[in-house]
Amino acid sequence: MKNFTRLLMMIVWLLFGQLTSAQIDVVVPNALESTTTSGTFIGPLGNSARSYQLLINASELTSLVGTNLNGIAFRSIASASTTWPSSDFTYVSYDIYLSASVAPADRSLTFTENIIGTKIQVRSGSLDIQANSYGTGGAENFGPTITFDSDYLYEGGHLLIEIRHTGSTSTSRSVESVLTSNSLYFNNVSAAWGSGYESGGGTQGNAAVVRFSASPAETVAVTSIEVSTENDVPAEITNNGGTLQLVTTITPTNATNQNVIWSIESGSEFAAVNQDGLVTALSNGIAVIRATSQENEALFDEIEVTINYIIAAESIVVSTLDELPAEITTEGGTLQLIATILPSNADNQEIIWSVSEGDEFASVDPNGLVTAIANGTATIRATWADDDAVFGEIEVSINALSVQYMNLATFNYYPNPTNAILYFSSNLELSEIIIFNILGQKIKSQSFNSDQGEIDFSALENGNYILKIISKDKQTQNHIITKQ
Repeated sequence: MKNFTRLLMMIVWLLFGQLTSAQIDVVVPNALESTTTSGTFIGPLGNSARSYQLLINASELTSLVGTNLNGIAFRSIASASTTWPSSDFTYVSYDIYLSASVAPADRSLTFTENIIGTKIQVRSGSLDIQANSYGTGGAENFGPTITFDSDYLYEGGHLLIEIRHTGSTSTSRSVESVLTSNSLYFNNVSAAWGSGYESGGGTQGNAAVVRFSASPAETVAVTSIEVSTENDVPAEITNNGGTLQLVTTITPTNATNQNVIWSIESGSEFAAVNQDGLVTALSNGIAVIRATSQENEALFDEIEVTINYIIAAESIVVSTLDELPAEITTEGGTLQLIATILPSNADNQEIIWSVSEGDEFASVDPNGLVTAIANGTATIRATWADDDAVFGEIEVSINALSVQYMNLATFNYYPNPTNAILYFSSNLELSEIIIFNILGQKIKSQSFNSDQGEIDFSALENGNYILKIISKDKQTQNHIITKQ
């Protein structure tokens, strides 16, 4: 029986020793762990309702990364010569919240601007303060730990503590704090406060010296990973340079390490993925994206992402075949144009040819072949079939109607200049006479079946005109006629 008792006591001692060693206490600021400072602040233990935010730099909390925070305590001021309170009392509501925070140096006096992410309530309800639970001043004289209702897993980064209480019927007690003039203020800690339980801040406050109580977080292993798309959209990208957000489901949901490493298992020429699981299209194809557990590289899942987008034309360059001059110098002559679509890998290579200006001087067929009609300048346009806002143009000069003076014994005309009727005669039977302006534009034509006749210029404006004579046997000659 004695041996059993000793064994039982040893087991109890071992368990108690393990539990005790598992508890972690950290004083913030760390520099004040074994020494005190003269600063004070009433807020956390005031008898009037208060709202208080304490911002702590991540450098103060390195030893707490990966632990569960489960309580805080305040230290009596260095000059305290009496204990407090004189009798038990209760805060009707003493609520504590924790969240990620902006850096202490970036603290705002508006509470909401200091919070990053989700603010988590770790304690709510009444708080009993026992008589004489806060001792006299000294580095070791912290008051009782205010235990959280739920643990807060601290994973690193700046931390914010927000306290809201309704005040009490007892006296207030100042707690040791870092003054705003102290070099630790803003670099390591900072604070803001406001009157009332629901205050949104508004006043700079001294930063309370606190002691965190924490315990190592239980490690829960990852057993599986599943990769899917955000909002379960199809695993495809249909835009050039488009993106697709992938997400992971970790099992169990309370696994300690939820982090994954994203990589391209195959098809890196088609897509890229960053460490947030965002896939970016590079070119059409299929990429296999893998998410691997940071905790266990043997655990991973993959998803096929299809990249299938239309490569649109961005511009079109129009040029001549064999880089010939953009001109036609023979009557009824032709010029072959070429349209180059950029980028060259645009999906649709179809071009629509048209004359955007000067269709009286030239025409163009569906293959870009320009045919001269009359002297002048025609603007030829090549338009991408999928978007008429994408096009290229080239100006083609037509200079095909030459002027020849025939022998007056063969063709006679008078008067020149004329103000109305022009009379003519020829040793050849004529079939048609066409009048062009000096730009080569056709003005009028008149058919004949004779070797003589007349043409009326009275309706034409004064100026020079080209008279094209066409004989029955299709011989042609040109003459310049002046209308006055």
